[in-house]
Amino acid sequence: MGYTLSEPYHGNKIIPCFDQPDLKASHKLTLLIDKEWTGIFNEPLTGKSQTVPDAFKEAFPTPGENEIVHTFGTTPKISTYLFVVLAGNFKEIVCPEKHNNIEFRIYVRPSLYQAMLEQSSFVFDITRAGFKHYEDFFGYPYPFSKYDQIFCPEYPSGAMETPGAVTFNDLYVFKDVPSSELRTQCAKVILHELAHMWFGNLVTMKWWNDLWLNESFADFIAFTTLAKLRPPKLEPSELLLFINKVRRAYAADQQPTTHSICAEVQNTEKASLVFDGITYIKGACSLIQLYKLIGHETFSKAMKAYFKTYEWKNATLEDFIKNFKQFVTDDNPESPFSLESWERDWLLKAGLTQIQVEWDPNNTSPNAKLVIRQTSCLNDFPANKFIKAKIAFFDEKGQLLELKDTIINKETTEVEYDGSKKPKIVFPNYQDEGYVKVKIDEFSLKHLKSCIHLVPDETTRAVMWYCFYELIRDGEMNPLDFVDAACAGLETETSDLCIQSILEYLWTTISKYIPSKLRNLVRYKIFEKLYKIIIKTDLSEVNKLLILKRELISNARNEDHVEILRLWLDEKEPQLKAHSLRKIDKWNIVRAIYRSTKYSAEEKLKYYEKVYQEDPSDMGKRIKRYCEAVEVTPEEREALWNSFFDENTKLTYPHIAESMFGFNTERNLDALKKYHEEFYKRIFEVYDKREISYANQFFLYLFPFTDDLEYQLGKVRELLKLTPRGEKAWKKTLSEKEFELTKRIQSYKLLGASLKL
Repeated sequence: MGYTLSEPYHGNKIIPCFDQPDLKASHKLTLLIDKEWTGIFNEPLTGKSQTVPDAFKEAFPTPGENEIVHTFGTTPKISTYLFVVLAGNFKEIVCPEKHNNIEFRIYVRPSLYQAMLEQSSFVFDITRAGFKHYEDFFGYPYPFSKYDQIFCPEYPSGAMETPGAVTFNDLYVFKDVPSSELRTQCAKVILHELAHMWFGNLVTMKWWNDLWLNESFADFIAFTTLAKLRPPKLEPSELLLFINKVRRAYAADQQPTTHSICAEVQNTEKASLVFDGITYIKGACSLIQLYKLIGHETFSKAMKAYFKTYEWKNATLEDFIKNFKQFVTDDNPESPFSLESWERDWLLKAGLTQIQVEWDPNNTSPNAKLVIRQTSCLNDFPANKFIKAKIAFFDEKGQLLELKDTIINKETTEVEYDGSKKPKIVFPNYQDEGYVKVKIDEFSLKHLKSCIHLVPDETTRAVMWYCFYELIRDGEMNPLDFVDAACAGLETETSDLCIQSILEYLWTTISKYIPSKLRNLVRYKIFEKLYKIIIKTDLSEVNKLLILKRELISNARNEDHVEILRLWLDEKEPQLKAHSLRKIDKWNIVRAIYRSTKYSAEEKLKYYEKVYQEDPSDMGKRIKRYCEAVEVTPEEREALWNSFFDENTKLTYPHIAESMFGFNTERNLDALKKYHEEFYKRIFEVYDKREISYANQFFLYLFPFTDDLEYQLGKVRELLKLTPRGEKAWKKTLSEKEFELTKRIQSYKLLGASLKL
């Protein structure tokens, strides 16, 4: 089973071509494969034969007895990165309904066929609804002749929009009971890739600096389409999911490696580095601002003209703006939301801004006024802009008193509100509409800590929890105080996604901002808290329990807690016996058992084999590599370390990643000190000789996790002076690690001062 992935510039490795997006051509494929295999191309199959067409006889060998020739139709003019060919023993699922004579098919490997069969109606329903909505909104029929969705093993990204044959990571096949977030994320990815058929494939960016025209638009339209369609069984809401995604953009936009949405891409190596949260999510946020400014109808009219004007061509940012100017009337050239200011401030400037409210809680006038100050998060990236946002006022019980729809000016904004209602909390970015970092004022923060769970709007609660977490990262809140607030929040929070967000923030806080001597004590506290919550939670709250059980398992570091998990796996734990375990949960318990020093090698192997008999999948084979790496002898550890530098390995990246993960476990910290030094000596070699994707994986999984942060910071700064072949990825990775270490040092100092260490 095999597949191609040409983006951004790998088409030249498959076919002879000048490989850039503004060189479009029609493609035709003839494919010689095994008789039992299925061949898939951008266009439909036109015939099968054991005879090679005359035009290809010189190039093709004579088909063998078990081989067959597939011929396919000719594509319209598409860019080389959109060429795709797949072949293997795929199983096919055909949608019983067509859309305007367009057939929908799903392809998946045989081991996942039954799981996808159960999921297929969900996939087809989302696809069909997306087709209808996009054709109406864009005023342009689906531009290709078929629509296959192929779920591929070990796919290196989430999905790829190759026209007529969209490829997905088969992690989107629900092998277990899916969480609501996973279902919603799957629906969003389906709609994102479908949007590309118009925005990206029919009309394509001219060069990679306008990648945002593809990705930002696809994310924006996918989320707004979910909001409009509201497919059944999609909880949490698409807005909550989007807010979780915005966190990724916020984090990237506060790094020294931030860039503008419309980023300058000098060469194809740099192109790979702009597939990030800024290009996807910040770009989508900028389009949401434009969409809300001009309205649905005007936006739709502009898109209809855009596709008609640039069909089968390439377009630039200038073309996009020029097209919209035909439909957006702006009587006031100084308007903060003119297209010119939107383009300049949102698309061409890098960096995130922060807003903070200055107000007098004692002012009870019905015409009280507050001031909102906007500042840039990074001095090197002044990014102040006009921002549309909602200012929310809450009482001491978290109930909404007043909501003000506001344009936040570039520096200071004065807002009138009703002080007679005696608000106790002011939050200047209700529902995260504004794409801006919020620093909550001290008076509001004091009251919010005790009543955040009572704020009725769950999307706003999710944003507030993120604001708490950012105070940790910025070294402005004691991480142990956050742990206390988060543990209290877990007991009272009613939103599944907020619970998941709190747990994610807790995990990052513990991993990065709490020293190792305290880390397991905090995890002990969280495990105990989650254990009690799970026992009290009704079994009907399936999605909530999926989240809680997963995090309970991941926080088991104490031997007594691992024993609880072991008994649970044996269905003998009295309090948890009624709570079923998914396959992934069982595998994570196996990981925990292998990290433990309590059990013999024979006992550990017994549990691995027990779960593998239930789930003899690729997951089990990967987990085996993790388990073996945790348990290695000193001699085996040395051999395993050297294997990470073997350029001729037959292992795939996911399997190597599991070995790296197991190798670098905290349990073996003393034995790893030697390799921490080796890491700094050899990381340059990895970036100089290996593919960037492998080098980044090596850095992520094997970076030393000691508490000597000042030493690590010094080493990273020394490495930044070097220039390997993969220079741009090297600089980006190390600069972001330098930034992270600086923030961690701040947090350690704050914690040390509070504990008087």
